[in-house]
Amino acid sequence: MTKAVKIAVAWLLEEDWPKWQAIDSQLPDHSRWLAKIESAEAKAKSEGMHTERIVVTPDRFVEWCSANGKAIDRNSRAEYAAKTLMIRITAH
Repeated sequence: MTKAVKIAVAWLLEEDWPKWQAIDSQLPDHSRWLAKIESAEAKAKSEGMHTERIVVTPDRFVEWCSANGKAIDRNSRAEYAAKTLMIRITAH
C-alpha cells in the first residue's frame, strides 16, 4: 500500500499573533496571512497534493531556531513544520 505524500503547512494560531509579529516583522496581519495560506493549501489540494497543518508555537519555534542556527523567518517555519511532520510520520 502506497502512502500519500503530505506537505506540511506551518500553521500559526491567531491568539499567538502578537508574539509572532514581535519576533518576525515580515508577517502581515493575521487575516492577510490566513487568506494567503488557505489559498496555497487549496492550490496544493487542487493539484492532488495532501496537506497537513502543523501548529507552530512562537516559543518552541524560537528555541528550535536557536538550537539549529536558523533565522526566524518563513523559510525556517516551513522547515520546522516539515521536520515535525516527518517525525510524526516515522513514529507511526
